[in-house]
Amino acid sequence: MIPDLAIALYLASPKGGSVAYNLTHNLVFPVLLCSAGL
Repeated sequence: MIPDLAIALYLASPKGGSVAYNLTHNLVFPVLLCSAGL
């Protein structure tokens, strides 16, 4: 759901969306990887 929101934000406003996209991938993916590791 969060990646979809990031994509939607990116399409809505490229500059703000790119920030949301980067935050999503920098924060959510590591958490998912850590959760998968545990």
